[in-house]
Amino acid sequence: MSETVSNRPSFEKSVDRQILAALLVRRLITDKAEVVGYSEMSLAIGRSVQKVRGILAGARKDVEAEHCVLLATVRGAGLSMTRRYSGVLYDTSQSIRRKSQRAITKTLRAASADEDISNDERIAMNTEVSVLGVIALCTGRQSLKRLETKVAANQANQLPTAETLKFFSE
Repeated sequence: MSETVSNRPSFEKSVDRQILAALLVRRLITDKAEVVGYSEMSLAIGRSVQKVRGILAGARKDVEAEHCVLLATVRGAGLSMTRRYSGVLYDTSQSIRRKSQRAITKTLRAASADEDISNDERIAMNTEVSVLGVIALCTGRQSLKRLETKVAANQANQLPTAETLKFFSE
């Protein structure tokens, strides 16, 4: 009797992912280590974690979800547990801001030199530019300071989306 091999993807976690997740839990949560180094993680799985970033990202995601913690990258060293929640969100918003600004700049530069751009494409492009422009505006330092004042006045609770958008339209 022959077994049929399925072409369906396997959603089981790899052994390396499980090993890394267990290491992160043991070292960061149980032992309360400051940092779990890339070398320690590489030793645990027998290969460089920097060459299998997807496996490390999956293990990190598993630990964060299962233990309700936030792990941060320590540049050039490894991973640590952090309680700097606003800093992680700020870093993310600034990354999105920079990507938005770069995308707008390079797209408008290329489109300005394209004499054959259709009206439909111009409308679609300008719609996306408008969205990315709003992201860049809302994540600017001055906008964030003004919004922080508004959140503080709201007893440090997050504002509803509609109220936040209204705030930026003032």
